[in-house]
Amino acid sequence: MVNKNTQNFPGIVLAAMAALLATGCDQRKPDGYQGYVEGDFVYMSTPYAGKMTNLHVRRGQQVASHGLLFAVDATEETYAMQHAHAQYESADASLKDLKKGRRPAEINAIRAQLAQAQASAKRSDQQLARDEELFKASIISQAQIDSSRAARAADQAKVEEIRSQLDTAALPARQDQIQSQEAQVQGMRASYGQWQYRVQQKSVTASAQATVVDIFYREGEWVQSNAPVMKLLPVDNVKIKFFVPENDLQKVRAGQSLRLSCDGCQAGLAAVVDYIAPDSEYTPPMIYSNESRSKLVYLIEARPDKATARALRVGQPVEVLL
Repeated sequence: MVNKNTQNFPGIVLAAMAALLATGCDQRKPDGYQGYVEGDFVYMSTPYAGKMTNLHVRRGQQVASHGLLFAVDATEETYAMQHAHAQYESADASLKDLKKGRRPAEINAIRAQLAQAQASAKRSDQQLARDEELFKASIISQAQIDSSRAARAADQAKVEEIRSQLDTAALPARQDQIQSQEAQVQGMRASYGQWQYRVQQKSVTASAQATVVDIFYREGEWVQSNAPVMKLLPVDNVKIKFFVPENDLQKVRAGQSLRLSCDGCQAGLAAVVDYIAPDSEYTPPMIYSNESRSKLVYLIEARPDKATARALRVGQPVEVLL
């Protein structure tokens, strides 16, 4: 009589071995960690309100660093800037004029006046000399000789006055006048710079290479001050987030190179570990024990290179390989 249990023994062994293999496969450590792509968006705006006049980009477009994004009407600010610039140039020209002496034509006119005064003074000297001889001879009175002496003194004083004017004409303006004009020039320059800044702020450029994610205003619409006009994702703001179990945390370090893979992605995608969270996450709601350590995970952030960042999309799942 054949024992049925003995007859089925090989089947039982095979089933047990398959179960063990299946258990071993389930407990095999995965080759990578699941993560996803995240981005730090930048919202572009202008501090001054105005009508949207030019939209230089479209949604989904790649823009270069310092590339034009949009422009808001700056007609009023442009006129104010031109007016301030004209005032600044006028004040600066006055300052330069104060630092110089009189013009050559003016100096020549003063020199001519000096020559006339000197000629008059010479005639007064000659007249006084004749009158003194006549006074000694008692031909003229005391009043006449006093009048000649007064005329001579007046002509000499006139010569000294015009000579002082000539010396002054060759000098620049007084220091306090120059300082006052310099202060006006600085004020005009600041006003011009202020309006120039406002004009520049109404034409917005990208601060770095980025992708235009969304646009909130169109040409012809009124843009409020500081209102987001468009949403950008700079290529340097793309990052990979994934979680590592507590047991594998020692395998990860800052600056470590990682390999990435995702559905439909080309091979060779890479990233570098940029941040390791100091605290665990998803801690189970139970008393900490050795058995619960495997449930602790730590957030890791990695920065892909520019080529990889351009190939990824925010929210896209990726597998991270150490």
